[in-house]
Amino acid sequence: MATTTNVILVKSGVQVTIHTTKIEQNITKTVINWTQPTPKGDWSSQGGTGVKTTKVVDLLRNESRFTVDGFIQTDFGVSDTSADVEGKRTDLLNMLNAGGSQTMGWNGSVRTIHIDKLSITQEPLDDDTSTTYSIKITAIQGDDYL
Repeated sequence: MATTTNVILVKSGVQVTIHTTKIEQNITKTVINWTQPTPKGDWSSQGGTGVKTTKVVDLLRNESRFTVDGFIQTDFGVSDTSADVEGKRTDLLNMLNAGGSQTMGWNGSVRTIHIDKLSITQEPLDDDTSTTYSIKITAIQGDDYL
């Protein structure tokens, strides 16, 4: 597996490094569109202006979502809270179950995120002595409201 920049998740002093294979950032801009009704007598064949142009209102609100694909494994050179893979899996589950936000370090910046979906898939390796878990996280960037 080729890795890209690692993602580091931190919550309440617990840190987990995800060796990423793919990171996707989706930004959705909130806009409202409204098309004026065309009056019945305003058809272009009758000399009117025809179809009205759609009006767009930009609410200046962006939603930033992340999808992180990667894996966790037993690492000895990474400063995670747990060194073994089972501890890292448990740390990820505890971060999600605790609720609230986490911080995500990626690409030289730190973001506040809320994980809304976590998928963990066990993948035994050929030597049967170590385990790797494939991780897929979807999260939304934003601060805690309450």
